[in-house]
Amino acid sequence: MAAGYGQNIVHTIEEFNKRPEFQITFLAYELNRYYINKYKNIHFVAICPSLDKRHPIKTLKNFLLLLYYILFFKYDLLMILGDAILQTKLAVKCTRCKKIFQFWNSTLIEESTKPSNTGKYARYILKNVNYIYLNWWGVRERFLQLYPQYEKKCKNTPLGIDDSGFFQDTIIPQSDYVRNLLSEIPKDYLYCFWPRSFNTSNRHDMVIQALSELKQEKPELFEKFLMHLWIGNMEMGAIKENIKQLISSGNLEENVKIIDHPFVPIYDVYSLEQRSDFFVQISENDVLSTFIIDMILRKKPFVLNNLRAYQFLNEKYGLDIPLISKDIASIKQALKVQLMREDFTSAEVFDKRYNICKDNFMKSKVKPAYYNELYSIAAE
Repeated sequence: MAAGYGQNIVHTIEEFNKRPEFQITFLAYELNRYYINKYKNIHFVAICPSLDKRHPIKTLKNFLLLLYYILFFKYDLLMILGDAILQTKLAVKCTRCKKIFQFWNSTLIEESTKPSNTGKYARYILKNVNYIYLNWWGVRERFLQLYPQYEKKCKNTPLGIDDSGFFQDTIIPQSDYVRNLLSEIPKDYLYCFWPRSFNTSNRHDMVIQALSELKQEKPELFEKFLMHLWIGNMEMGAIKENIKQLISSGNLEENVKIIDHPFVPIYDVYSLEQRSDFFVQISENDVLSTFIIDMILRKKPFVLNNLRAYQFLNEKYGLDIPLISKDIASIKQALKVQLMREDFTSAEVFDKRYNICKDNFMKSKVKPAYYNELYSIAAE
């Protein structure tokens, strides 16, 4: 049994689909015919990721469905990827099998120390699972600062990048939606693609405020500039509404657009990354998203704030990534450099970063050991 966001763990789905000796039930927060039609050896079930007071009947139905699959099916391995914390606690409490919990973000690690219900549920999960998977070194470092007693069952499991999305000149999107979206971006426009969730971690608000101030000072830079805010797995309604208001009040409606997209295959997202001229990621915290490695492999400039997860890239691999302070003035100056097309990072530097990531972060490099261990645990 596995649970998680489909796009984020598509490589895990693909890998287990190749192994018919394993019977997989996948409880997917976002279910699409794309998965059902492509991966025939996996049983997909759609559930909601959280309790939603706006849709009580749908929420109750999905919650009962989750309980049904927890209580009335026997599993050898429960692998949970994501942060639907109440459902995860129920799954851990009610199943009798080996259990792996994979932290999807560092926000939940911090929340686990608090007296809130989320914190209590998270501490229960940590105590009662067999293994705790942490995606990146920065997350592992912080986790062990808080929970040194779990070091023996704590494993660092870097997420690999899909080789097929980076070693070709042109990525052809599979969906009409993305093909149309790409066709609407003028060829002479400076384009920024930002695929991140609307939550308390990602600071879309600060980037929009910086862009608004920059537009007041240099409106000519915005005549041929477009940024797409591609909504990730999480969408907090209040934050989304605030972003809309900031875009409107900042006179950025023609420059910054929220993309309420349908489900599309991950390769369609890669095609938008390929079109992007530069990237932005300003956050309160991050686990070192695969998106960051995507940026480097695209050999494009980027605006990143100074987080521990990114510092690890420089310390461990010598990538020499420029990191800025998380304040409006610094973000505005970094964006100004991009909009003026004055990022003069050399081809040698881009190539160096690219080769380091190609050698250390591709799925073909990091995943064999990861899956061999999973197979071993599942077969015990």
